[in-house]
Amino acid sequence: MTDAGVELAVTWPRPGGLWRRLFASLIDYLVIFVALYVLVAALFLMTDGGVKGSFWLNWKTCQSASLKGTGDPSLSRYDWQVCVTSFFGFPVARWAAGTSTDSQSKAVSTLSIDLDSNGNFRTAALDLGFLQVLVLATYLLVMEGAFSRSLGKGVLALFVHDELDWHREGLALQKAVRRQVVKFLGYLPATL
Repeated sequence: MTDAGVELAVTWPRPGGLWRRLFASLIDYLVIFVALYVLVAALFLMTDGGVKGSFWLNWKTCQSASLKGTGDPSLSRYDWQVCVTSFFGFPVARWAAGTSTDSQSKAVSTLSIDLDSNGNFRTAALDLGFLQVLVLATYLLVMEGAFSRSLGKGVLALFVHDELDWHREGLALQKAVRRQVVKFLGYLPATL
């Protein structure tokens, strides 16, 4: 192309490469992961264990326990452990897990019961673990659609460009949605 005797070169932006893309995804995941854990820790404390979080990365500690005063003799056949998932020392889930082996069939049965912050049994707590993928997909959809990059991509100087209009800032909504659907369909086998 020429413009008043000056030759202009049309070049695509530099490709990101595997490692830069991987580190950008890791930064984005950590941003969402930390924000969700802070939210779930606050909700867990405010609702006395009524809301919990069980995400892919858990810091879980368990210790043996015994049941007292339940009034249900069928629960006494289980060997119990009390487990706590925490985020920098703040609990986000607490439950009791029991295992029992049938002496005749040698079949192992397990039972899990949610606990409140005092260690008492409670009805099932609302588990917000499903939000992790949904919030990450929404975050990437909005950031890449509006700004051509997420925080992780911004740190590593990566941009998402439309192949037909690479000067455009951000992606069209339809293309951004299609990009996220294809990306998270790839994660589906790993999560199953």
